[in-house]
Amino acid sequence: MQDHPGLEVSPPKNFAINEPSFSSEPEPLADFIVNETAVPKSSPKLPSFLEKSFKVVEETREEKLFQDLDFIEDAQDLLTFAQDALSRNAELSKELLATKNELIRLKDERIAFLSDLLNQKDKEIRSLNRNIEELATLSKFESR
Repeated sequence: MQDHPGLEVSPPKNFAINEPSFSSEPEPLADFIVNETAVPKSSPKLPSFLEKSFKVVEETREEKLFQDLDFIEDAQDLLTFAQDALSRNAELSKELLATKNELIRLKDERIAFLSDLLNQKDKEIRSLNRNIEELATLSKFESR
């Protein structure tokens, strides 16, 4: 069993899969034997990533410039989008504040109207009470 170069793992002696035992004492674990051996650098059996050659692709100055321009255009598009969103947000905030102020003004006008109406009715009630008192005193004098 050899998964990694230079590392040999052999199964333990007398290794068998048994059903789990629910005894009070746990069974000892099997001992694995691990042998590490040095692998030669150029082994025909084992491919090595060190033997592979990698091609480094260098970008030309023009390609890099185009990539930078694409990045700048993308950044400018994002900046324009963010500015538009912020200006729209500012407009909506102004509209919301104007609506709130209008509602407050209308509420204040209604409160003022109802307050005036209440004062007018209060005056009418007081006037009626005075008239009732005058009639009561006149009827007392007449009855005597």
